Parts: sequence; C-alpha cells; structure tokens
Amino acid sequence: MKIQVAIARKVLVAVWHMLTKDEDFIDVYLKRLEKKAELLNEIQALESFVLE
Repeated sequence: MKIQVAIARKVLVAVWHMLTKDEDFIDVYLKRLEKKAELLNEIQALESFVLE
C-alpha cells in the first residue's frame, strides 16, 4: 500500500507541475539517451573527418 501511495503522489506532483507551468512531460531518462546518441554521432563525424 505504501508503494502505491508513493507512486500516486509522484504522478499527482508531475501532473500538478505540468498544469501549473503549462509544460509537457519530459522524461529525464529519454532526454539523457537522446543526448548520448547525439554525442556519439558527433564523435563519429569528427573521427571520419580526421581520418579522411
């Protein structure tokens, strides 16, 4: 029961912040993965530039 209440509270806090700030939900984990992929692409581009 404690876990369910904790999860419900997290969801309600997230919804409250989205509604009061008029913002979309941004998943921090997915954002971090996207940034990592961008960095890997930039590294590959630099490596191919240096090797040419």
